[in-house]
Amino acid sequence: MFSTSLARFLATRNIHYGWMMVALVLLYGICSSATLGIPGVLMVPMAEEFGWSIGDLSAPFGVRMALFGLIAPFAAGLMLVYRLRTVLTVAALLIIAGLVLAMTMTAKWELWLSLGVILGVATGMTSLVLATKIATTWFVARRGLVVGILGAGNATGQLIFLPLAAWLAEHWGWRSALVPSVVMIALLAVAFLLPSRDRPSELGLAPFGADTIVPPPRPTQGQCLRDEHRRIAERLALDRVLGAGIRVLHLRRDQLRADSAFRHAVRRQRHRRSQLDPTARADRRLRFHWHDRVRLALGSLR
Repeated sequence: MFSTSLARFLATRNIHYGWMMVALVLLYGICSSATLGIPGVLMVPMAEEFGWSIGDLSAPFGVRMALFGLIAPFAAGLMLVYRLRTVLTVAALLIIAGLVLAMTMTAKWELWLSLGVILGVATGMTSLVLATKIATTWFVARRGLVVGILGAGNATGQLIFLPLAAWLAEHWGWRSALVPSVVMIALLAVAFLLPSRDRPSELGLAPFGADTIVPPPRPTQGQCLRDEHRRIAERLALDRVLGAGIRVLHLRRDQLRADSAFRHAVRRQRHRRSQLDPTARADRRLRFHWHDRVRLALGSLR
């Protein structure tokens, strides 16, 4: 595994793997926090292009900030249930989807969806609780330092990306100002997915400042019930799919049987009519007569 080899390499230089996680989360926080401030720089160019008022543009941005705060309490629960890597990857994909949709938007509902709902949910999933999650999982000592470093990433991202976004919007158009954020978020999502781990025990390490390896917490009764309910729901969904397929096969079989019976009935009816019709009987005898004569003539030529 890449993360195991990297952990050994860092251990030979007396560097704990937790600092690698801090660096990855810091870079991701810098880029993701910039997506909150960049749309504010682009309000005037967007209003000039689409003819929308500042009020039309500021309303979705207000929804984004509201969702940013409302999602944070649930983000911690998502990280506990679905693990840190999964939540951060989903958040990165949502940010990329929201920015790409914003670059191609032509209507107001796309503005509300991309820069309002999607960006609000995506940034709220990680920004406020990610620092605490890393500090408490990977560190026993220096927790305050880790939280301070990761918290500074929010302001650092806006200091770096906002002037760049304003320059790009002025010289190349407001859509080009969103490209650096999309590229950086995509690269950091891949970089985070490869070397990151949810807990130091997955690498056989103790948290920074501790001497013993901390095992992952045992699932609570509620988590066991949720897992069992999820398994039951998956089985029921699979049964529904299989049942629907079997019903389709049965219907197709019945249809084929009905078609075969209909064709057989038509043939019998035609045969019965030909038996009752004297003209049809004479034509059939004449056809058989000439068929026999031609067959005899061909046999004599041989």
